[in-house]
Amino acid sequence: MIEEWNKFVYDLIEAKNKNVEEGKYHNLIEVQLQLLGWAKYKGEICHKPNIPIGNREHIQPDILIKKDDEVQFVIEVKRPVHTQTERERLQLESYMRQLKIAIGIYIGENIEIFYDGPKEKSAISILRVPLELDNKLGAKFIEKFSKTNFSRDTIIAFCEERIKEMQHLENLNKVKDNLIADPQNQISESLKIYLVEKYNGSFSEEDIISMLDSLCFSATPKDSPKPSVKVPNVTSAKRHSRENSKKIVYKNPNNIDRESSISCSLTCNADAKGIFFINDYSLIVLKGSKINLHNSNGADAQFCQKRDKQLAAYTEIINGERIVKEDVLFSSPSGASQFCVGRSSNGWKEWKDNNGNELALYRK
Repeated sequence: MIEEWNKFVYDLIEAKNKNVEEGKYHNLIEVQLQLLGWAKYKGEICHKPNIPIGNREHIQPDILIKKDDEVQFVIEVKRPVHTQTERERLQLESYMRQLKIAIGIYIGENIEIFYDGPKEKSAISILRVPLELDNKLGAKFIEKFSKTNFSRDTIIAFCEERIKEMQHLENLNKVKDNLIADPQNQISESLKIYLVEKYNGSFSEEDIISMLDSLCFSATPKDSPKPSVKVPNVTSAKRHSRENSKKIVYKNPNNIDRESSISCSLTCNADAKGIFFINDYSLIVLKGSKINLHNSNGADAQFCQKRDKQLAAYTEIINGERIVKEDVLFSSPSGASQFCVGRSSNGWKEWKDNNGNELALYRK
């Protein structure tokens, strides 16, 4: 299937390199779909069909693919140098729901498959394939969407299995994020249980706890080296291991080398600005950010105690709002978002770049 993928994607890559207009790209995609066995002359590839919805409304999706006169999936096309937006994802989802089909495909700067299952609140991105040769995910796309292999039931089963895989990975990443966000407490608690059992009778639990309290634990992604960023004019830097944060004061935060960093913001229960470092996933909450005044009612006592110390160290109340008074560096987006919103929070989803993309987009 790799060879078939290369034939399919080669001209799309050329179009991207030439920055072709959307109309030409659209026509090219219809030509490439014929390489997958879909026949335009048979009405299987429908170009911008005008479809009535209700008594007076019409929709006009970019491409519809039919088999045996039944719509199988819809395709939304954008220029190959375009960056997908939430509005375009919602537009594709709208077509899928109005046509009552489960599968939609976005083709622009990449190829992305969306699935709108009966249990889903919104269409879910199942597979995103970059426009590049010899891509294994591309081969999977060819396998599932060539006409000879295509089956609606098979595609739906594939999507359901992908959702299970994604949920499993998301749950595992939550465990990882929590460990990175609060390594001191989590590692200490786990080691305490292990060491008390291992040295049963030799040391008391109080001895073990006291010994662990004398150590400082940290957790960083194994395959992520420290960021090669230049931080000028550093006037102070102090590690607070219990809070799992670093306090760093910059005379001018805008001087940070941004080749390996991204400006971001968090607007859920806060109005925070940040700088995310791609190489090691750390994130600076910038001075002047407005964060939640209080801890969530559902937050546990240990979390509240930790955040209260952070609030006392790094924030002040101005005109009834809690303002971050110094730049604060956290080892993960989740640690930073928990500090901002006052509750358990997945920072990979809460923090967004300037284009509205979740930071999960930059995760390796």
